[in-house]
Amino acid sequence: MKVLFAVDGSEIAEKAFDWYLENVHQDSNFLVIVHGRENPQIPTLNFTEGAAFPSDEITRIMKESNQKVDALVDKFSMKCSEKKIKFKVALEGGKPSKPGETILAVADQEGCEMIVMGSRGLGTIRRTLLGSVSDYVIHHAKIPVIVCPV
Repeated sequence: MKVLFAVDGSEIAEKAFDWYLENVHQDSNFLVIVHGRENPQIPTLNFTEGAAFPSDEITRIMKESNQKVDALVDKFSMKCSEKKIKFKVALEGGKPSKPGETILAVADQEGCEMIVMGSRGLGTIRRTLLGSVSDYVIHHAKIPVIVCPV
Protein backbone atom coordinates (compact mmCIF):
# COMPACT_ATOMS: atom_id res chain seq x y z
CA MET A 1 0.00 0.00 0.00
CA LYS A 2 1.20 3.53 -0.77
CA VAL A 3 0.77 5.76 2.29
CA LEU A 4 1.15 9.53 2.40
CA PHE A 5 2.49 10.88 5.68
CA ALA A 6 2.19 14.65 6.17
CA VAL A 7 4.87 16.34 8.32
CA ASP A 8 5.20 19.90 9.53
CA GLY A 9 8.27 19.91 11.74
CA SER A 10 6.31 19.73 15.00
CA GLU A 11 6.84 17.27 17.82
CA ILE A 12 3.28 16.05 17.18
CA ALA A 13 4.22 15.04 13.62
CA GLU A 14 7.19 13.07 14.91
CA LYS A 15 5.09 11.29 17.55
CA ALA A 16 2.42 10.52 14.94
CA PHE A 17 5.11 9.09 12.67
CA ASP A 18 6.34 6.82 15.47
CA TRP A 19 2.73 5.76 16.15
CA TYR A 20 2.26 4.94 12.46
CA LEU A 21 5.42 2.82 12.45
CA GLU A 22 4.36 0.90 15.57
CA ASN A 23 0.68 0.40 14.73
CA VAL A 24 -0.03 0.63 11.01
CA HIS A 25 3.09 0.21 8.90
CA GLN A 26 3.67 -3.04 7.07
CA ASP A 27 6.87 -4.05 5.29
CA SER A 28 5.14 -3.96 1.90
CA ASN A 29 4.04 -0.31 2.34
CA PHE A 30 5.66 2.51 0.41
CA LEU A 31 5.72 5.80 2.28
CA VAL A 32 5.40 9.23 0.65
CA ILE A 33 6.47 11.88 3.15
CA VAL A 34 5.06 15.27 2.23
CA HIS A 35 5.93 18.65 3.66
CA GLY A 36 4.13 21.76 2.48
CA ARG A 37 7.09 24.06 2.26
CA GLU A 38 6.07 27.53 3.35
CA ASN A 39 7.50 30.59 1.68
CA PRO A 40 9.51 32.55 4.27
CA GLN A 41 8.51 36.08 5.25
CA ILE A 42 10.66 38.43 3.17
CA PRO A 43 11.01 42.04 4.36
CA THR A 44 9.19 44.67 2.34
CA LEU A 45 10.83 47.82 1.06
CA ASN A 46 9.88 51.38 1.73
CA PHE A 47 11.24 53.28 -1.28
CA THR A 48 9.91 56.63 -0.04
CA GLU A 49 12.61 56.68 2.64
CA GLY A 50 15.40 55.72 0.24
CA ALA A 51 15.93 52.30 1.81
CA ALA A 52 18.58 50.02 0.35
CA PHE A 53 17.57 46.60 -0.93
CA PRO A 54 18.09 44.18 2.03
CA SER A 55 19.80 41.44 0.02
CA ASP A 56 21.87 40.19 2.98
CA GLU A 57 18.75 39.87 5.12
CA ILE A 58 16.86 38.05 2.36
CA THR A 59 19.79 35.68 1.82
CA ARG A 60 19.89 34.93 5.56
CA ILE A 61 16.14 34.28 5.75
CA MET A 62 16.21 31.97 2.72
CA LYS A 63 19.22 30.08 4.07
CA GLU A 64 17.54 29.55 7.47
CA SER A 65 14.33 28.38 5.78
CA ASN A 66 16.23 25.90 3.61
CA GLN A 67 18.17 24.61 6.63
CA LYS A 68 14.93 23.95 8.56
CA VAL A 69 13.46 22.01 5.64
CA ASP A 70 16.70 20.06 5.15
CA ALA A 71 16.75 19.12 8.85
CA LEU A 72 13.13 17.99 8.66
CA VAL A 73 13.77 15.87 5.58
CA ASP A 74 16.91 14.39 7.15
CA LYS A 75 15.06 13.49 10.36
CA PHE A 76 12.31 11.51 8.62
CA SER A 77 14.66 10.06 5.99
CA MET A 78 16.89 8.70 8.77
CA LYS A 79 13.92 7.15 10.56
CA CYS A 80 12.82 5.44 7.34
CA SER A 81 16.33 4.28 6.48
CA GLU A 82 16.89 2.87 9.98
CA LYS A 83 13.65 0.84 9.71
CA LYS A 84 14.39 -0.13 6.07
CA ILE A 85 11.18 1.51 4.89
CA LYS A 86 10.72 2.21 1.20
CA PHE A 87 9.97 5.93 0.91
CA LYS A 88 10.26 9.16 -1.00
CA VAL A 89 10.04 12.77 0.13
CA ALA A 90 7.76 15.22 -1.65
CA LEU A 91 8.44 18.88 -0.88
CA GLU A 92 5.65 21.12 -2.05
CA GLY A 93 5.73 24.88 -1.82
CA GLY A 94 3.90 28.03 -2.58
CA LYS A 95 0.56 27.78 -0.78
CA PRO A 96 1.25 28.12 2.94
CA SER A 97 -2.40 28.95 3.61
CA LYS A 98 -3.61 25.78 1.85
CA PRO A 99 -1.68 22.83 3.34
CA GLY A 100 -4.77 20.60 3.22
CA GLU A 101 -5.06 21.12 -0.53
CA THR A 102 -1.35 20.37 -0.91
CA ILE A 103 -1.67 17.10 1.03
CA LEU A 104 -4.62 15.95 -1.08
CA ALA A 105 -2.97 16.97 -4.35
CA VAL A 106 0.20 15.00 -3.54
CA ALA A 107 -1.84 11.99 -2.40
CA ASP A 108 -3.68 12.05 -5.72
CA GLN A 109 -0.53 12.60 -7.84
CA GLU A 110 1.32 9.78 -6.08
CA GLY A 111 -1.62 7.35 -6.15
CA CYS A 112 -1.67 7.00 -2.36
CA GLU A 113 -4.21 4.71 -0.74
CA MET A 114 -4.12 6.22 2.76
CA ILE A 115 -3.15 9.49 4.47
CA VAL A 116 -1.64 9.62 7.96
CA MET A 117 -1.01 12.85 9.81
CA GLY A 118 -0.73 14.30 13.28
CA SER A 119 -3.15 16.72 14.79
CA ARG A 120 -1.57 20.08 15.58
CA GLY A 121 -3.73 20.26 18.66
CA LEU A 122 -5.45 23.58 18.04
CA GLY A 123 -7.88 24.52 20.78
CA THR A 124 -11.60 24.52 20.06
CA ILE A 125 -11.79 28.29 19.50
CA ARG A 126 -8.72 28.51 17.22
CA ARG A 127 -9.88 25.45 15.23
CA THR A 128 -13.35 27.01 14.84
CA LEU A 129 -11.94 30.35 13.67
CA LEU A 130 -8.98 29.14 11.61
CA GLY A 131 -10.09 25.72 10.52
CA SER A 132 -7.91 22.68 10.78
CA VAL A 133 -5.70 21.01 8.20
CA SER A 134 -6.67 17.57 9.47
CA ASP A 135 -10.36 18.54 9.42
CA TYR A 136 -10.01 19.72 5.82
CA VAL A 137 -8.20 16.54 4.77
CA ILE A 138 -10.75 14.28 6.50
CA HIS A 139 -13.68 15.99 4.79
CA HIS A 140 -12.16 16.23 1.31
CA ALA A 141 -10.07 13.06 0.93
CA LYS A 142 -11.27 10.23 -1.27
CA ILE A 143 -9.07 7.75 0.59
CA PRO A 144 -8.90 6.75 4.28
CA VAL A 145 -7.28 9.26 6.65
CA ILE A 146 -5.75 8.56 10.05
CA VAL A 147 -5.24 11.56 12.34
CA CYS A 148 -3.07 10.87 15.37
CA PRO A 149 -3.89 13.24 18.25
CA VAL A 150 -0.73 12.39 20.18
